[in-house]
Amino acid sequence: MCGIAGFFFPNSILSASSVADRINAMTSTLSHRGPDSDGVWTDASSGIALGHRRLAIIDTSPSGAQPMASSDGRWVLSYNGEIYDHQRLRNEQFPQARSWRGHSDTETLLEIVAAHGIDQALQCIDGMFAFALWDRSTKELYLVRDRLGIKPLYYASMPDGSFLFGSELKALQAAGALGEIDSASLATYLRYGYVPSHWSIFKNVSKVRPGEIIKVTRQGIERARWWSLPVDGDVANPPQSADEALDTFAALLQQSVSEQSVADVPLGVFLSGGIDSSLIAAQMVANGSSRVRSFCVGFPDLGYDETPHARAVAAHIGTVHESVEISASEVLGLVPTLADTFDEPFADASALPTMLLSKITRKHVTVALSGDGGDELFAGYNRHRFVDGLDRFSGWPKAVRRMAASAMSMVPSRAIQTVGHALSIQRADEIAAKIVVGLRYEGDELHRRLVSLVSQPHLHVASPEHALEAVSGDVTDPLKRMRMCDMRYYLGDGVLQKVDRASMCTSLEVRPPFLDQRIVEFALGLPRDLLVRRGETKWLPRTLLQRYVPPSITDRPKSGFSVPLADWLRGPLKELATDLIEGADFGGGLLNAQPTQGLWREHLTGSRNHAYQLWPILMFELWRRRWVN
Repeated sequence: MCGIAGFFFPNSILSASSVADRINAMTSTLSHRGPDSDGVWTDASSGIALGHRRLAIIDTSPSGAQPMASSDGRWVLSYNGEIYDHQRLRNEQFPQARSWRGHSDTETLLEIVAAHGIDQALQCIDGMFAFALWDRSTKELYLVRDRLGIKPLYYASMPDGSFLFGSELKALQAAGALGEIDSASLATYLRYGYVPSHWSIFKNVSKVRPGEIIKVTRQGIERARWWSLPVDGDVANPPQSADEALDTFAALLQQSVSEQSVADVPLGVFLSGGIDSSLIAAQMVANGSSRVRSFCVGFPDLGYDETPHARAVAAHIGTVHESVEISASEVLGLVPTLADTFDEPFADASALPTMLLSKITRKHVTVALSGDGGDELFAGYNRHRFVDGLDRFSGWPKAVRRMAASAMSMVPSRAIQTVGHALSIQRADEIAAKIVVGLRYEGDELHRRLVSLVSQPHLHVASPEHALEAVSGDVTDPLKRMRMCDMRYYLGDGVLQKVDRASMCTSLEVRPPFLDQRIVEFALGLPRDLLVRRGETKWLPRTLLQRYVPPSITDRPKSGFSVPLADWLRGPLKELATDLIEGADFGGGLLNAQPTQGLWREHLTGSRNHAYQLWPILMFELWRRRWVN
């Protein structure tokens, strides 16, 4: 895994010294992503510079160094990622004997491009990547991001006609490319806790979207999708039975884990003891990997400790397990550093335990496999169970549904809680609120409402939100549409970016086997009854795991990688939050202070829990003070 940066001045001739100074300033900000070495390639006469910071994983010798030129001299590549099956591709694409300079996947990708062109190369590779590719013949620059957005890539078009790019905003800042905050992106961030691609928090900076290719020429920028999530009619050969689905999934996962377990450095696995991570770890052991090392962190002070579950799974499948308990003070100590790690506002509080898990893991290995993507693909979230349960209302006319929603919304929260307590239903008021949303909305709007953190961003920011790209209208099944919405935005711009920044700040590469292209396309072709059965989510991976681990070890309520935000904000984080919210410069003229201060004061009384509305506002304010002021 690595960090990349560069620029293209298509209409300028730069001095060699100015090119070198600028590109070195950009790449130096990414040293955490690539501590092993750095490299630059420049052509001042063409106004192009490519920079690279290397975390050596495959072919750690100098023959894998970047930027790398193709054997014919036409193409130059700066690449962040891994092509997992690259050795197979070498054998398939180049059946005749040839001389290779090394055995890196970088060289494999580059030579496939040189032999067949970039479009054909993208269709045959599978992995996680973001790269910049320069065509010395046509003087064209290409930026490409992997199918699901596992690896990040930002770019900016400047008023002087120059074009800059980098793995993180830090690199663009070093070149003076950030500029003015985009208020529409800020409003969208408040709703979701992240800025969806292709936007960024800055007006003149964009993200390459998952599955997108961008071509930059002297005439301008061309954007196109080279891959999109398959819809109903695109899924080939869906399984005809549960047994067939189970066997197919088992074979696909075995292949993906095997390919992603290849590395020339120590490799391990995150193991929480839940369904997804346990399945990945068990498959690594079943594949014959020697001394599989697994890692887990627990937070007993926070009432969140998965280490006993992880140890039980590790003992059963036979991994070499490392389990560490982290104090609440250690977690809290990371809060002020979040703005440095996430140089774009980001409000998923589970970034804190993810950073600590990555730090512990990096002490022992350089690569870790994870269970990321399992919930989105196989319907593992509570909202998936909720949407599946909404079928009971599917026959109601829309007018009746809206009347029922209006009637429920008029019932006082205290009354709902009283009834819930009598029926032993926890958080009955939240469940009732979701039912109201489910009766009123459907499709993409239902997803938007269910995942909102700040439900009314317009009260805080005087700007409309960005309108997100809709999932294809061909997807009629509500559960599949919900999962595709999750994959298009929440997974790519939320979960995967959290893991990327949290792991790369410790120079750890994390690979998600569930997000193999073949598994993604298989999962999106599954019928609903192989996803949720009798209210139980993730039926297929849950059932497959029983081949390796008895249900008595792994069956427990889904807890998530959470922290007690509500109590923290009334306790150890109260002083920091008060300083941010009550400060004279709150929001820097971008946020309306009054609604935030109202939420804050009500939260402090303990009468309401506004933690998940306040957290994105606090994270923006921390970020603004770090990066804007």
